[in-house]
Amino acid sequence: MESHTYAIPHLTLRFEAAAEAGRKKYLVDGKPFAVEGAAKQSLRPEGWWVLAGTEASLFLAVLSANFANSFFAAVSANYVGPDAPRLIEALETKCQASLRSGALSSDHLAAATDFLCHYYAGAGDQRKFRRLAELLATQSPAVQTGLLRVYRAIGYFTKGIPDLFAIKPREFIFFEVKSENDALRPEQYIFAEAVLREIPAAFQVLRILATTEGSPQQLLNPADRVRR
Repeated sequence: MESHTYAIPHLTLRFEAAAEAGRKKYLVDGKPFAVEGAAKQSLRPEGWWVLAGTEASLFLAVLSANFANSFFAAVSANYVGPDAPRLIEALETKCQASLRSGALSSDHLAAATDFLCHYYAGAGDQRKFRRLAELLATQSPAVQTGLLRVYRAIGYFTKGIPDLFAIKPREFIFFEVKSENDALRPEQYIFAEAVLREIPAAFQVLRILATTEGSPQQLLNPADRVRR
């Protein structure tokens, strides 16, 4: 039986609970946010650009050229055009070249970005993918090829993808956001393991808790560290 030992970093953030009915919300700078929104608001002041994990995962699946059997590839011809199969083959060639060289080539990043910008006509989506490509270009070659290997192995899927992807020059983290009673599901452990095997510390559980007066400081996970 193959076994691996790795630790999933946890970070716990505490905010005052918002006095609102319905889904639990937390006050960040005096404004109420649901759990993922509170996480985003806490990351941005530290220089992170934060986007949905599924959006980053789609880009990385295209970049790794491992999405040919997904529904995304099946419908891409409707938006990218009849050249879609040829462009996917070209992405495969560029991906193999990047893996051989040990770093992402600018041509490879441009090809993945152009493919998605043909798929998404909206200017906002196009700016998002171009910015992501620019920030991925700043990561170290080891991290770049590690991401390619992760997505060459897992391909394009949505089950188990972390909630958030935070990136800034020379650094990125996948964040799975959890409230007080949530735990990682099996598919989320599978994704975390795939990432941590290649890129240590690139996956983190970000737990959001409510601050209550006189609350004990015992953490839900021994690996958690608390930030107020």
